[in-house]
Order: sequence, then C-alpha cells, then structure tokens
Amino acid sequence: ADRTILAFELGARDAVRRRRLAIAARFHPYETAGSFAAEGALRELLRSARAGRLPWQCVSVVLIANVDGVAGGTCKRTAAGGPDMSHQGRSSDDASVATLRAWLDEFAPNLWLDLHGWMYRYQDGLNFTDPDLAARLKQALLASRHLDRAWKGKDLSGAGETDSLWSYALGHHGTHSLIFSLGWYGRSVAHVRNIGAEIVSALAKLA
Repeated sequence: ADRTILAFELGARDAVRRRRLAIAARFHPYETAGSFAAEGALRELLRSARAGRLPWQCVSVVLIANVDGVAGGTCKRTAAGGPDMSHQGRSSDDASVATLRAWLDEFAPNLWLDLHGWMYRYQDGLNFTDPDLAARLKQALLASRHLDRAWKGKDLSGAGETDSLWSYALGHHGTHSLIFSLGWYGRSVAHVRNIGAEIVSALAKLA
C-alpha cells in the first residue's frame, strides 16, 4: 500500500508558469493501453529534448498513476473498497489520490494529457475541456497511421465542477485536459506506443 508514484520530468521550470504539459496514465489498473501510450509519448519527448527541440518549457509524465491498484489487481480502484481516482479525485483522502493532487498543485500544468484504455473494439475516445484545441488536434491526427478508428467523446467545458481530477486541475490551476481512451483490441504494444508518440507530436505543432 502507499507505493511510490513516479513522475519523469523533462525541461526546466522557471518562475513564470508557461507551456507546461502534464501526462498521466493508468488511473484504472486494467487500462494497460494508457501506460504504453504514455511511454510512447515520453520516448518521443525524450528524442525532442535530446535534439534541443522540446516543444514545452517543462513536461511531467506519470506512466502509472494507480500503482497500488495495479499491484493489487483491481479493475478501477486503488484497492478493494478504495476510490476511483479519476472520478473521486477532488474529495478522496486516499494517499495516492492526495499525491496526484499535490503533483498537480506543484507542477500547475497549462495542459494535461490523460491517457486511458477501454473495451470498445472500433472506437477511440476523446473528452476535453477546450473544444477549439480538441477540434484542431483531431484534424491534425486525421493523417495518423495508427489512430484509424471512429471517435467517441464528450465536451466537458460546460460540465461545471465535478469530483474528478480534471475538474480539480481546471478549477485550481486553469489546466485544460485532453482525456484519451484507446481501444486495446487488435493493437500491439508497439502500435499503442506509436499512438502516444503521434499525439504529442501533433500537440507540439498546436501548442
């Protein structure tokens, strides 16, 4: 219980909060696709950083947010009877959820890429708090060789305050969220890593 949640940080913070990207995955333990997509995104960002072309001032990446749930083999919660960290992120006093709130408070990202998996066979999902950014990102990904499925999604910009972590981040830091759900069916690990890389590459051109 209370295992360490690791965040990989690229770039350098300064006194001015500008162009900070947060990436987090695996809030739900069974959603392995989210972790592989985040890994692909991190690899792409590392390549950019080594070439001196990191598109953001600073990036923080959490590959497995729900480490206790993954270790315990739960489906969506941190433990048996524990919270669903995505949907109880504001109110829960669970140690892992509190750690993620502290991460958001300390890093205060401008944009948060939240990566999930799901069981739809022929659809990918994108929920968002910034409709203009989401529309431009979808357009940029039309040519993707790896994101070739129909989109299902929801505009959260008028949802008001909820108990979710994205709502907490928006209310406390003005952080907009892009919440991807990627179908695992028919895709390999390499395929899903490539999806993560393509998403951050497309975002870099829009940021």
